[in-house]
Amino acid sequence: MTLRSSPLVALALLSACTPTVPVVSTACTDGQTACGSVCADTTTDSANCGACGVACQPNQACANSGCFAVDCPAEDCGPDQVCAKNTCQDRSCVGVLCPRNQVCVQGLCRCVSPSLQCGDTCADVTVDDANCGACGRACAPTQSCAGGACLPDDCPTQDCDARSVCDGARCVERECVGVPCANGQTCVAGVCTCPTPNLSCSGACVDPRLSDEHCGACGRACGATESCAAGTCLPDDCASQQCDPRSVCSNGQCVERACVGVACSNGESCVAGLCTCATPKLTCGGACVDPRTNDAHCGACGTACAATQSCAAGSCFPDDCAGQDCDPQSVCYQGGCVERACVGVSCGAGQVCRGGLCTCAQPAVACMGSCTNPATDDANCGMCGQACSATQSCAAGTCYADDCAGLDCDANAVCVSGRCVEKSCVGVSCEAGQTCSNGVCSCAPGQSRCGTSCVDTQ
Repeated sequence: MTLRSSPLVALALLSACTPTVPVVSTACTDGQTACGSVCADTTTDSANCGACGVACQPNQACANSGCFAVDCPAEDCGPDQVCAKNTCQDRSCVGVLCPRNQVCVQGLCRCVSPSLQCGDTCADVTVDDANCGACGRACAPTQSCAGGACLPDDCPTQDCDARSVCDGARCVERECVGVPCANGQTCVAGVCTCPTPNLSCSGACVDPRLSDEHCGACGRACGATESCAAGTCLPDDCASQQCDPRSVCSNGQCVERACVGVACSNGESCVAGLCTCATPKLTCGGACVDPRTNDAHCGACGTACAATQSCAAGSCFPDDCAGQDCDPQSVCYQGGCVERACVGVSCGAGQVCRGGLCTCAQPAVACMGSCTNPATDDANCGMCGQACSATQSCAAGTCYADDCAGLDCDANAVCVSGRCVEKSCVGVSCEAGQTCSNGVCSCAPGQSRCGTSCVDTQ
């Protein structure tokens, strides 16, 4: 008998021979989410941004569970960056807030160089006294950290302020130790900059108050006949006066360039831009005084003369000499009354001191650096440079012939109105009965002056 299988039997036999297929479930690691059959990090997955199935636009990428533009308006970001707050940031760092001295790197906050992770804090090993140059390296109580090294707080001859240390025998700001600056710059808070009021023009520090090429501002040049002073181009010379190379014409007069616009008081004058007492004066009690003649500050500030003394040449001298009263402008010096300004002043031959200056004693005048009497000097007769001829001599400031016609005068006489006259008596008028000798009118021998007349008392 032939057995014939029914469809139901065949299906039963087939089911018995086919293995059972189990149901598959997606198992994702921490930080990932199962999106269908895919494990996705919804904080950075652009196809599942913030939640499964939320896809970013083609010009966007996912960061911190949000879609951001892949480029900023002003710059193109890198492959692992997006534009957040108008700057390119790593996708893993968007929204990550780091403490001070730390930055986000690959989603983690790390110390910013030159800081190091020392325990739980970021230490700047260039200036951290407890971690100087390396973690745990502490400076001594009289030292501070600067440039990664422990340096003395004070110099041998100078006390430094709290922000500075002694480097190379001078006080230097701690953040500036080891910082080299060029082109006239100086270091301030660790950064090289032009010191005020200088400006950085064409890569160099210039003073806009005095720079002819950058007067008042970079690139503003003065003309060929101008120079810069107080940030303004002023003429090199005044209309009626030629100024020296260090000065310009300001308000009609030559003024030192550095002193234009500088107002001084208390008797001070401007020198190189600073108000100071002109030499030999000193600043005593906020005012300029002359220590050579000031009774309250004689020779030095605070050195006062006694009530019967006055200051001259920086020393106190008696107001009067023994048996002689000196005028208020004089003191007793070497036994005689001498003008205060002339005490200690030594003058040359033919000179006397007046007002502290050596001058020619009257009637002499200065000619070519020498004192001469123009009344009798043949080379300067009547005035400097007016010389008499070889056959003339000077008398009373006029050139006269040495001899008269038919009459030879002696060496001390000249010819006046046809007769020989003693040089010193030329121009001297004597009364009746008197004769001139050596410039003085006197009575004839045997006579005596009685009032205005010469009489023979015999």
